[in-house]
Amino acid sequence: MSGVLLVPLTREEWAMLREGRTLSSHDAYAPTAALGETFDLEELEEVERAALLVASVASLLASGERLVASVEAAFDVDHESHLGKAHVAGLTMADVGAYFVDGPEAADAVAAAVAATPGLDLDTAWETAEVQALLEHDLLWHGPTEPLPVPA
Repeated sequence: MSGVLLVPLTREEWAMLREGRTLSSHDAYAPTAALGETFDLEELEEVERAALLVASVASLLASGERLVASVEAAFDVDHESHLGKAHVAGLTMADVGAYFVDGPEAADAVAAAVAATPGLDLDTAWETAEVQALLEHDLLWHGPTEPLPVPA
């Protein structure tokens, strides 16, 4: 399958991409029908936003901040996943159309979500009040050549 997917990243992985290196294998989230059904969404734009939010929580769990790349690439969908989980191989900076991070105004909400979710899986973390509060903060869009902001 090929198309848009949202890739949760760490700062180290982003730096690797910016250096011209390839991420050989990575989990991602795609706007699948199952994801749309999970959140009772029908419009593609809404399902893409849901995939962005799910990827942002996966990034938070992995790195303590929300950093998500929007990419156009070939991927394999996990058909068992209700959250649109996918797998992408051979990801390069050329695949990245944009990236998203929290702005400084979300710093307290990020810290609260990180403190509330150690050791939790994605489904459980999603349900916490702290993550739900964090999801009220819009992620900021950046072009792929823009420098990654310093975390607040």
